[in-house]
Amino acid sequence: MDALSTIEIDSFYGKMPALAIRRAEVKRSVKKVCRKLHATEYDAAQNRILTAYYDTAELEYILLGALKVIAKRPYSAKEVCMILGITNRERLRWTKDGRLKRGGNEIIKRGQKIAVITYNTNTVEALAKDQKLIEKWRINDKSGHKSKY
Repeated sequence: MDALSTIEIDSFYGKMPALAIRRAEVKRSVKKVCRKLHATEYDAAQNRILTAYYDTAELEYILLGALKVIAKRPYSAKEVCMILGITNRERLRWTKDGRLKRGGNEIIKRGQKIAVITYNTNTVEALAKDQKLIEKWRINDKSGHKSKY
C-alpha cells in the first residue's frame, strides 16, 4: 500500500465562506463522497480525508464539486443574520426598503407548502466584507433618514 494522502477539510472553508456556517451539511457531504469512493477514509476528529488510492488533486476536485453545490445555495434569513451580525428586525426592515436584496423564494413542503425568503450568496458575502455600510445603515435608521445606500 502506498503512503497515505491527506486532504484537510478546513482548507475549503477559506475558499468558500458559505461552508463555514453549513458545517454539518459539509460533514454529511464529505462522508457521502467517501462512501462512494470506497478507498477513502473520513477522519471526523481531525476533519480530514485519508486515502492511499486516489491522487490528492483528483480527490480535491471531486470534493470541490460536492461542496460547491452547498456553497452556492442561497442563504436563509437565519444564515443572513448570522453572517452579517444583524438582528432579524434589521434584516426585515432592510429587505422591505430594498437595501438588502432578496434572492428569491424557496418552497418547502412540510404538510403544506411554505415559501421562505432567500438571499443571494454573492450579495450577502459582499455586504459581510463591507461592515461600514451596515454601520451606516444603522446610523441612518437611528437618525430617521430614509437613505437607500
